[in-house]
Amino acid sequence: MTRVRVPFLIIIFVIVPHLLSAQDGLTDLEELLIDPALEEEGESLLLELLDELARHPIELNRATWEELAALPWVTPELAKAIVSYRKEYGYFSRTSELRGAPGVDEELFRRIAPFVCAEPWLKEVPRRPFEVRMRTRIRDRHPHREGYLERTFSPTRYSVYNRLSAKVGGRVSLSLLAERDPGEPGLTDHMSGAVSIRGGERSGIVGALDRVVVGDYQLQFGQGLVFGPRYAVLKGRELVSSLRRQEQGIIYYASADETRLLRGVVTSLGHRNRAVAFVSLAHRDATLSEEGTSVQSVYATGLHRTETERAKKDKLEEQLMGARLRWQLGEKLAIGATGYHATYAPELDPPLEGGRYYSLRGRTNQVLGADALLHLGELGLFGEHAWCRGGGRAWLAGASYLLGNTETITIIRDYDWDFYNDYGFALSDVSGEVRNERGALFGLRHRVGGSRVWFHYDIFEHPWRRYLEEMPTRGQEYWLEVEQRLGTELAFTLRRRSRSREARQEVASDIASGTLDLLTDRETTRLELTWRSGETMRSRLRGEWVETAIQELGRSEDGRLIFWGSTVRPYDELRLETRWIWFATDSYDSRIYEFENDLPGVMRNMPLWGRGSRWYVLIGHRFLRRLDVTVKYAQTEREGELSRGSGVEERRGRSEYEYGLALDLVW
Repeated sequence: MTRVRVPFLIIIFVIVPHLLSAQDGLTDLEELLIDPALEEEGESLLLELLDELARHPIELNRATWEELAALPWVTPELAKAIVSYRKEYGYFSRTSELRGAPGVDEELFRRIAPFVCAEPWLKEVPRRPFEVRMRTRIRDRHPHREGYLERTFSPTRYSVYNRLSAKVGGRVSLSLLAERDPGEPGLTDHMSGAVSIRGGERSGIVGALDRVVVGDYQLQFGQGLVFGPRYAVLKGRELVSSLRRQEQGIIYYASADETRLLRGVVTSLGHRNRAVAFVSLAHRDATLSEEGTSVQSVYATGLHRTETERAKKDKLEEQLMGARLRWQLGEKLAIGATGYHATYAPELDPPLEGGRYYSLRGRTNQVLGADALLHLGELGLFGEHAWCRGGGRAWLAGASYLLGNTETITIIRDYDWDFYNDYGFALSDVSGEVRNERGALFGLRHRVGGSRVWFHYDIFEHPWRRYLEEMPTRGQEYWLEVEQRLGTELAFTLRRRSRSREARQEVASDIASGTLDLLTDRETTRLELTWRSGETMRSRLRGEWVETAIQELGRSEDGRLIFWGSTVRPYDELRLETRWIWFATDSYDSRIYEFENDLPGVMRNMPLWGRGSRWYVLIGHRFLRRLDVTVKYAQTEREGELSRGSGVEERRGRSEYEYGLALDLVW
């Protein structure tokens, strides 16, 4: 095995990166999201939305500022500046002229260029009268979990994802999805589908119709306190633009997320002034009481591998109806109001103990929110206030400012412990949860010459207990990243991230005992060197260090990671990516996250701990402009570790192998 492996690795990591040509390569959507702040892995609705934009770019000469602000990394203030630049200097004759707009530097242009086009001589950007796309993904991982060996899981050990979508005339869209996680029986444990119809520009009721969706969908209004989809990247390098995303309204559902979909009908009327009405009848996984008359807890993993997990499937019925009104008052002010009423059967009645003490109870819930957005030149003011049944409140207010090469944002937030809303997703300490938190954040993005700076500072507290924390907690976080370009092809990046969290806990150790305020520090330092040769090759060398400490207990740990990777596009139809990673950490607490490209539509931010190495190869090829084939192979070796996980989730062995295949067909 060793004789085969060494020459193979030499070919992958040494020879392949030098296969260069002068042609541009395919757009790498995952590369544009190299630093997501959400530390998780899985299906990414954001990648699906970017994929749609790449296939149907925004025409720069006809786009409104609202349409431009829907692009990641573009704030409403920057979008308005681009529209003003177009009015002053005339239509864009080519996409590259966007570089001259205020606030658009070379790096920002590279990020948004795949999603825009410039065709000033056309009255309307042509679309194909009929388009059908099919995506299939198959993934497997070895060694398998104990659940397979004990026959607790179904013997279907690989995950399967199938989606069929069609567009007719640019206004009618259809999507059907079937998905199965590893260990689930059959091929269609989860099914999703929707039909979307867009309105026209004519007068009357038909002309006022903006959109109708029948089936599965998501909503995003205001700042996300009432409805906010989980695809948003709220913290990290691009925090300024992430927190100032333009309202998306109705999001045509195309993801395998099983826990947050709305299933029913939604329609919107009007264009500048808009009214949205929606109804939904969806089922959630839940654990019932012994009598089966009430819900003890809601099960949000979407997994149905064991008899216990399958017994929870679709036990909770949620009926929801609501509306949204939004008024555009001139060019500067927009105000909106959103509300919904939800009914649950059976009723929610979690135990009055532990982390479920502050959970929602009863058969109904109502949520109402009001939001506003005010543009004063380069200054933008925004905010939202929401209430739920019982009086729980959540509010958020902020200001963003664009001055030349500098963009800043300031946000304060206050979410009550009894604000109950499963559909909110906004700025917060952990995973966008809109509940039990107060905080203030300042963020900055600046460029000067060949340097770019990103910075944010966030302070927060959780006044009441959380599910896994019995006492109130508080903390702070700062993020500083500096990128210095060394010529046209080389860039050096320094990142420093520090996070402190104070929590009161019961302690019994040799150093201290009793109820103590424990301060947990986690500091991350990253050094990175990137070499780019046009659009045909990118190589990256990175070193990263993590230090964690609890001073009161005299405990400290550290972790280290080094990786080298390369992406090559020898010609338009072919993309090759390789990466090798070495890591060494004291424990899981000092783990290091490593974001890596995966199969189309999948975002992955892997935690690595212990001591070992990992490498992967990703190859994508387009055949006859109709079929994209992507394959991935990854291997992880850990030193001295014979098993990971416990119970049915346990995996045995020092080596782990992953295989993936994706097919994308267009006709």
